[in-house]
Amino acid sequence: MTWGESPESVMTYIQLQGVEAADALVMMDSLKKERAANVRAEGIRKICIGSAMIAAPIAYLIVSLVIGVVLMKLMAVLILLGLWGVWKVIGGCINIFAPNFGNEDLSQ
Repeated sequence: MTWGESPESVMTYIQLQGVEAADALVMMDSLKKERAANVRAEGIRKICIGSAMIAAPIAYLIVSLVIGVVLMKLMAVLILLGLWGVWKVIGGCINIFAPNFGNEDLSQ
C-alpha cells in the first residue's frame, strides 16, 4: 500500500500468499492505519515547507522597507515562491485531514 496500490490488489496478494481471510483483514487494517500515519507525517512536512515559502516574500518585504530599497524582480520571484508555498500548505492540509483521499506513492 506504500506504493499506491489499491486495497483490493493488496488484499488479493495477501490471500494468494496463503493468509486466511480474517487474518488478511486484520493485516489490511494495520496497513491502512500505517499508511494514514505516513500520509499525515508527509502533510506536516508539506505544511512546514510551505509556511517557510510563504514567509520568504513577507520577510524580504519587511527587510527591504527597513533598508529602503525594494528590488521588484526579486520581490516578484519571492511572491511566486510564496504562492507555491500556499499550494504546498493546501496539499499538506489535505494529507492531514483526508489521508485516504489519494493513492500517491509514499516510498520516495
